[in-house]
Amino acid sequence: MPESQSAVTESSILKAALKILRKDGWGGISARAIAKKLKCSTMPIYSHFASMKKLESALKEESVEKLIEYQLKPYTDNPFLNLSIGYVQFAREEKGLFRFLFIERPAALSKTQLNRLLKRDIVTRLHELLGVTDMEQSPINKYFSSFEGDEIAKIAKHALIYTHGLAVLVSGGLMKSLSEKEITDLLLWSGDAFYRQIERELSQQEPEENK
Repeated sequence: MPESQSAVTESSILKAALKILRKDGWGGISARAIAKKLKCSTMPIYSHFASMKKLESALKEESVEKLIEYQLKPYTDNPFLNLSIGYVQFAREEKGLFRFLFIERPAALSKTQLNRLLKRDIVTRLHELLGVTDMEQSPINKYFSSFEGDEIAKIAKHALIYTHGLAVLVSGGLMKSLSEKEITDLLLWSGDAFYRQIERELSQQEPEENK
């Protein structure tokens, strides 16, 4: 039964658009396609989203929030490892959203988008998990207490590159048969390798006082 124009809300439009995105990717998104999904005219679509750019922005925020949901799941007792596992699991189970965010429309979030996301409860939970507001209680101190900020950033950079590469392989179907345990083991192995490499680099540096 067709939706009445007044019953078509911003939320219902986004839900319909996400269904299309999951199935057909960004190429399947159009006001006409969403209107067909909602059984209404295109008028309410343009009423809530004056342009496809605004719709894309809203879909990006919804997709990022979904990604964070995956990253907040307690796969292990290590929150940093969980961020990587969740990233790969998102790529495997939400292929359409992953491709939209990182392959089809890979632009960085704008300040406006970031500000809107920061107001959402799920982002607050992510900050609390990582101890963003209380560094003394942050897991960073537990797992990286022997490193300075630059070393931690270097580990994070390599971890991101490896994790994203694995996620692309999983999302593209080249490593679709990997189990959650195998994904966890791969990420543990790589993380340990990056950690030990930084330790080696630090041990090879001549102490400042001996120069």
